[in-house]
Parts: sequence; C-alpha cells; structure tokens
Amino acid sequence: MTLEMRDRVNWEHGKIYGIISVYRERNLSEESIIKILQEKEGLSEESAMEFLEEAEEALKRMDMKKRLENIADERHIALKLRKKKGDIMKIEKCVKESFSVIGKEGSTKDGAGFIQKLWEDANSHFNEVAHLAKKDENGNIGGIWGAMSDFSRSFKPWENHFTEGLYLAGVEVADEAEAPAGWVKWTIPGYENLYVKRKRIHS
Repeated sequence: MTLEMRDRVNWEHGKIYGIISVYRERNLSEESIIKILQEKEGLSEESAMEFLEEAEEALKRMDMKKRLENIADERHIALKLRKKKGDIMKIEKCVKESFSVIGKEGSTKDGAGFIQKLWEDANSHFNEVAHLAKKDENGNIGGIWGAMSDFSRSFKPWENHFTEGLYLAGVEVADEAEAPAGWVKWTIPGYENLYVKRKRIHS
C-alpha cells in the first residue's frame, strides 16, 4: 500500500468515525447508525458493525466528544469574541421565557451570505414593523434577534454538522402581534441563553 493510499484509507476511516460520533450525540440506536453507514457510505452490514464496535475506543483517542463539548462551552465562546480596544465584554446566562419575533426569514438553501442579506432587508424595511416592536420603560426597543431553527421549525440545532437550517433576522414583538406582508413571525420556546454585555471605556 502506498502512502497516498494509506492516507486515503485513514481519511475514510476518520470520516466514518466522525459520522458515528455525530449520530451517537443525537442518541440514535446502533441499528439506525448501521443502516445509515450502509446507505450513505456503502458499507456492508458486517463492516458497519465492525466500525461501530471500534468507534468507542477510537473516539476516545480522538477526544471528539470533549471538543464538541468545548464548542458549546461559554468560555470557548468568550475566547472567540474579539475584544475591541477600550471595550469590556462579559458573557452571562439567563433564562428567557417563550417570546415572539417578527423578521425576515431565510435558509442555508439561499446560498452564501444569506444572513447578511436578511439583515440588510430587515433594516431597510424596519419602518414596516417598528410600531410592533416591544419597548422597555424608557421607550427603547426590547430585543433584536437573530433566531435559528432546524427545517422542521422545532427550534432544534441546525442539521448536518450545524450547516443547514433556518434563520430569522427580526425584532421582539408581543405574542398577539401579526406579521405584515413579507415578514414572518416565530414564537420561540423558553430556553437558557448566553448573552454578551459590553461596556465602552472612554479614554
């Protein structure tokens, strides 16, 4: 076997272990994972079972689970947030009850840059929904949201390694508000959220 062939085999094996890891995280049964490996990767039932048996030990060595957990860890997110000079950023948790958002909806099927286009559309037509926006006691807008959901609109994480799903760029509104033509309303269940507080230090 040449080095090129060996690299290709290692790549394919790594990909299969990665697939197994993803579906393990989604709590799929062994039977379901074996069927997916047969249908999507062209493996025989025997080969799929062998990969599944070897996966647990291999995934421990690769430490994939730990890396997936770190991605969701707020400390990791904090490192990703680049501080602007003179800014102090603080990440905190909060539990927000169910709320509604009216905005411009798009999906990953719309192609690269679709989220930026949604925000440009929403900003340029904000006057159409400004009167519906929730306000605080000082008259400030209560919340601007970039909301995400899977395609079933169940507000589960994006699918296919978090690369496929829906996005809504909009403003928080009262639950009874109705979306104007060209806008979409989502009522989002209550979740624990991370939010960023930023304080500008003036020199």
